[in-house]
Amino acid sequence: MSKRTVVVLAVIIALLLVAGTAVAQETDRPSDRAGRDFGRLWAVGEGSVDLDADRGVVRMFVIGDVAIMGPSDLRVRIEPWVGDDEVPTPGDGGTSIELDDFAGVVVVRGHEFTLTADGLVALQAAGEGEAMLAGTGGWHTRSDKGLWPATIPLGAGDAA
Repeated sequence: MSKRTVVVLAVIIALLLVAGTAVAQETDRPSDRAGRDFGRLWAVGEGSVDLDADRGVVRMFVIGDVAIMGPSDLRVRIEPWVGDDEVPTPGDGGTSIELDDFAGVVVVRGHEFTLTADGLVALQAAGEGEAMLAGTGGWHTRSDKGLWPATIPLGAGDAA
């Protein structure tokens, strides 16, 4: 891993740690409503992330390519780090957003959505579904931890 990649990864990890409170607040405390059936995932690495969510919220710092697909009521916030990049908006009939060579933050909240990223990624997720991580990196849930590659179920106490 190059020195530049290590520095960028360290900055992303620091930002993730600071942003943890914001993500917890954005979930409207679903675990309180649903008896802690919402899973939690934290992951940092370089490679490919495929998150298939039944419901939940994801906050992702990414340098690379991102694709978001879901229903039209999916709530998406995109914050590029560099310049005034034009941010695509969801169309009628559903959400389908592709960001090539993107550097910034993506926050997605809703039901039945898919989020895919290739590149340098740091994410926090709360919800139900499954995450597939390929490449090099690490992850942890409330009850387990491991290295990439991995497939991690979210929900029901993060049972692996």
